[in-house]
Amino acid sequence: MANALHFYTTLLERLPSITLISVVHDERLKPFHTHCLTLAANGATQSTLAPEEEVI
Repeated sequence: MANALHFYTTLLERLPSITLISVVHDERLKPFHTHCLTLAANGATQSTLAPEEEVI
């Protein structure tokens, strides 16, 4: 987990306007994302994360 936190923090600090697409299975990394696409057997849903859930 520490490596992932370091990766996302460094990436967003050095490339603030980057569009990053990642596959995340750990809810603790959710604050590093602005949108969420959830795939399920019955379809997909897209949501925008609330600002308090984002890392700026």
